[in-house]
Amino acid sequence: MAISIPKVSVRRALWIILVAILALIVFRSTVYSVRYGTIGVVTRFGRIIGEPAEPGLHVKIPFVDKVLVYRTQKIIYETLSTEAFVNNESNADYLDHAVDTTTKDGQQISLRYSVRFSINPERVQEVAERLGTEWEVVEKIIKTDSRIWVRSLTRNYEALDLYSGNIEEVSLAIAEKLGPLFEENGIILDEFGIRSINLREEYVPTIE
Repeated sequence: MAISIPKVSVRRALWIILVAILALIVFRSTVYSVRYGTIGVVTRFGRIIGEPAEPGLHVKIPFVDKVLVYRTQKIIYETLSTEAFVNNESNADYLDHAVDTTTKDGQQISLRYSVRFSINPERVQEVAERLGTEWEVVEKIIKTDSRIWVRSLTRNYEALDLYSGNIEEVSLAIAEKLGPLFEENGIILDEFGIRSINLREEYVPTIE
């Protein structure tokens, strides 16, 4: 004997399921968590609201407030050869192509370097307002300024000086330029280092 289920009961069950789904969506849009090593900036209609959100559980207005997350941990930007860049041969957070430039005596060189930095948590709202997201911070400041000064300062050295071991001196000179520029934009420079300087193959035997 077949058992008939009243249509009212089915309709009621569907409504309960729908309400439960909507409640879950609203809950997930209201509560958010900030992970350790990061800090959150809440925006409402494009305007920053309140103080930065520390790691932990927080609430916001659902469907209205948005949260920008910035890492306060060390972040690494690194330049690589074309082959290494394509093959993603690095654990750095942001990868880029090596910088090509010329030395004081007109020799073409390719530099690979690393920049380790962090966003100042006390100035994260300023960073959000002036620069944007973490990716935009890298594009506008880390990438732009480091590539400019790497090209500029290495032109003060001859190829022989660079090849014979003045890399540390050049790295220090570049770091001294980048430090104040980063600080001005709410970024802390932890370390800058040139990993390698490659000269044209035909020029190396001449130096050696």
